[in-house]
Amino acid sequence: MNVGPTVFVVDDDVAVLDSLATMLANQQFHVECYPSAEQFLQNVGEDREGCLLLDIRMPGLNGLDLLQRLRRNNALRPTVILSGYADTPTVVKAIKYGAMNFLEKPVPPQELIQAIHDALEQDRKHRSS
Repeated sequence: MNVGPTVFVVDDDVAVLDSLATMLANQQFHVECYPSAEQFLQNVGEDREGCLLLDIRMPGLNGLDLLQRLRRNNALRPTVILSGYADTPTVVKAIKYGAMNFLEKPVPPQELIQAIHDALEQDRKHRSS
């Protein structure tokens, strides 16, 4: 069953997952939430259309590690980083590893929504080429 483009949210903070899921669903996005990078990798195939909304600091496989792994496997989808830790080296690494945007928590909801729209549009263009 194809549900269309999905916003895959990966964050180890369950309260953040719940909040983002509610906000994005209210904006008519299809959302799937994962509390770890490992669970995302186990459950989401690279053929699924959509974008990734990703936290950086997580136990186990962190956000930068996930970006590197997806890039190495040619499975990287448009990614928006949403993190409370936006130091320059982390931002540079995230962009180098393939993130298209890096937003610092707390982010204004409209800025996040626009970043997600941009990521989904990039995914749509990539898949249609």
